[in-house]
Amino acid sequence: MLSVGNSIFFQLVNIVALITCDNLIVKTTTGQVKGIVLTTFLGNREYIAYKGIPYAEPPIGRLRFKAPLPIASWPKVFSAAKYGSSCIVLADSNLFPLNSTQSENCLYLNIFTPVMELKKYNSSKAVMFFIHGGGFAEGDGTDGFYGPDFLIDQDMVVVTINYRLGPWGFSNFDIKGYTGNMGFKDQQLALEWVAKNIKYFGGNPNLITVIGQSAGGASTHLHMLSERSRKCIRRAICMSGVAFSVFADYRPNNHIEFYKKVFELDAESTGNDVLNFMLTAPIETIVRKMPAFNIHNYIVNMNFAAVIEDETKAEQPFLTQRPRDIYKTTKVKINAMFGFTSSEAIMMVNPILVDGYYYWIEPMKNYSMIGLPFSGLTLSQNSFEYRQAAKKIYNYYFGTRKLKPTLENLNIYVQLCSDVNYVYSINEALKYHSKGAKTFCYENQLDLNLNAYKIRHHMRTLHGTSHSEDLFYLFSSKEYAQLYTKVLASPNRTKNRKTLKALHFLPKMFADFAKTGKARNFTTFGNWTNCIRITNDGLKPFLRQRTDTMKFWDDIYNSVKPWIVEPF
Repeated sequence: MLSVGNSIFFQLVNIVALITCDNLIVKTTTGQVKGIVLTTFLGNREYIAYKGIPYAEPPIGRLRFKAPLPIASWPKVFSAAKYGSSCIVLADSNLFPLNSTQSENCLYLNIFTPVMELKKYNSSKAVMFFIHGGGFAEGDGTDGFYGPDFLIDQDMVVVTINYRLGPWGFSNFDIKGYTGNMGFKDQQLALEWVAKNIKYFGGNPNLITVIGQSAGGASTHLHMLSERSRKCIRRAICMSGVAFSVFADYRPNNHIEFYKKVFELDAESTGNDVLNFMLTAPIETIVRKMPAFNIHNYIVNMNFAAVIEDETKAEQPFLTQRPRDIYKTTKVKINAMFGFTSSEAIMMVNPILVDGYYYWIEPMKNYSMIGLPFSGLTLSQNSFEYRQAAKKIYNYYFGTRKLKPTLENLNIYVQLCSDVNYVYSINEALKYHSKGAKTFCYENQLDLNLNAYKIRHHMRTLHGTSHSEDLFYLFSSKEYAQLYTKVLASPNRTKNRKTLKALHFLPKMFADFAKTGKARNFTTFGNWTNCIRITNDGLKPFLRQRTDTMKFWDDIYNSVKPWIVEPF
């Protein structure tokens, strides 16, 4: 058992060990890199970190909004001791802390390997290639939020990346060479660099698992659907986000009119006029004016997300068909795991962000707070059909009870918002993907002493695991170091003891899947599986997820299907 003294060791400032410089230098296809030796704070295992490796030319000047160009080789040994700059964010929050400066010159990746004698080692370690979330508008790949410690302890090679965000990563001008999806193309180029070079870091290029959370989960799903990306992927894990998620696509598909409105440009401005304005606009102007998202009927819609590119105009097109159409014509044979947290939408009822916990009660009484999570829906909210669907949803979740400001009603509302924004779309992904590959699912119910969002915002009376809270059991976070320190200070307390066990069994579940394509406690039925509940007491099998509720949402979908056009 860990002693109190271990809490002193854990400051998330890892100790550099004595090792020869020769063992730290790796020769890649683009040049030599020199890493540093660190130690995992929980398992006390040494590993080598290679931080801030450039994988693309800086996307600045005329390369702003363009597909990334592969990095040119560098002549000298590159010092990979520090993280590179983070990409420009639109909404730097306390939940997704940045651990570096921001810059448009931000296309860097980080590699962490448990292999200490790389020159003598046969490359065989499974690789976890992680894509961060943040609504396509914030976040980075540093240890402010995504420290590799727990996965290193599972004997994995871990890769984290930066990719362009917001308008820099996802603007579509529908002009030749400027067709959007740059952030996905950044991810793809980083993945290809890793596939070519990971063997030099002890990783097996044939055992790369792409894993992402939220917007990163949607990104991961889209890479499974990309013929080019699929060549680099053995397995995939989508956490709390898929290509079908309500936040994953930008429905207007290009940003010309949006930018005219945001920047008060002449209504007669052409696409080229808008592009030229954006190419020269200072970063500060864009950040100050640009909203990252909007919420309507409590459905989160991102202003920057996936678009369908015109093949005749795109350079390095990433997505030219709707994901559902790709599944209809292609058997995607990548074994994958899809999952969600038990109460995703706790994050969305933070009284600091909105007008108290119960702001939704009055508008809910006339169904105006109920959104339909169906891509391509053309129904007006005031239409008879929409209101009938909303009434059915209200009755399903709240029944005949009077809406009063009670904890029970708040938990029900959280569940409704979770199903609308996350669970239903993940269930759709499970149905589509399981037709071509082994498909696993999980529900994360961990509610212990690392549920950082609920702890920080005094929301522990709400049931379950909020969106992103599962990450604190998979990655170490410098920003939330005090939570880990408190757990280690009293390891024998019941909840702390369970927390420490979760820091082992959750990373192990993902690591086992990455290494073998299997996961403990999963039972496969053909191409479909039962699911795992990740509980405070370990992994518990159960048959599929929320079957009755998902059947209800299928019925709602069918009731409005005549008004759904070109679903993403």
